[in-house]
Amino acid sequence: MVRRLGLAALVVAGLCAGCAVHKPPAPVAAAPAPATPEQNFIVFFPDEGVDITSEGQAVVDKIASEAKTANPAKITVMGEDDGGTAHDAEVASERGAHVAAALIAAGLAPSVVQQVVGVPPKGATSIAAHKVVVKFTS
Repeated sequence: MVRRLGLAALVVAGLCAGCAVHKPPAPVAAAPAPATPEQNFIVFFPDEGVDITSEGQAVVDKIASEAKTANPAKITVMGEDDGGTAHDAEVASERGAHVAAALIAAGLAPSVVQQVVGVPPKGATSIAAHKVVVKFTS
């Protein structure tokens, strides 16, 4: 019996003699963190309304809070309305100006808050188009 174990040990040792010793792989450096993803927020307005409602102010407060944490390079404020008339464009611009001013009043840097002219998606009507879209970009 001892002989068999000895022979078995020699066979196993012989089989492993050609085996390479495997070292664990070297640690890989962590990939850089991805850029902050774009974030979008929407502040709705009543038909023909340009003043921020209490519900809208709650959204503005949330945007300001999240912006202070995320520290985006740019905050784009885009007013929208559902018509193609000069009056609709004026209403949309005024809504955007009110939201931008509210964000700056909440402590965000004016150099980061940028108001742009917006156009609602084709076919958008009613309250779905009476809004200001706010986007964070890095």
